[in-house]
Amino acid sequence: MHRQRRAEGEAGRLSTVEDDEGFAEAGGGGDAGWRDERFDEAGKLGKGGFGAVYKGVLRDSSGTEVAIKRVSKGPKQGRKEYAAEVEIISRLRHRNLVQLIGWCHDRGELLLVYELMPNGSLNSHIFGSKDPPI
Repeated sequence: MHRQRRAEGEAGRLSTVEDDEGFAEAGGGGDAGWRDERFDEAGKLGKGGFGAVYKGVLRDSSGTEVAIKRVSKGPKQGRKEYAAEVEIISRLRHRNLVQLIGWCHDRGELLLVYELMPNGSLNSHIFGSKDPPI
């Protein structure tokens, strides 16, 4: 997984690092290999036009809960959306936006890892939801 991290001694400047030890696990857990069953329905938070979002946990010392957007395989538009999202969102910092923690494009998977928004999605807060908050 590629992670966003501030360079030491340079506040505000971001560097990208390779961090295989800290990639996120989603859904059912399991061993270190990529497996589709990690993205199970029980861990699914929602679905959008370019893929589904799952609840996961970073496999590092923090054990941080995250939201993992799994971009749909297939359409070329999905790959373009993924590239644009990494490019744009990785530069944004705002208190009303969830932070992009990292991304992965390995073994045919396109994943975006965001901080987890507690108490449900923005959509459910704005438009209401029949489901209780997460």
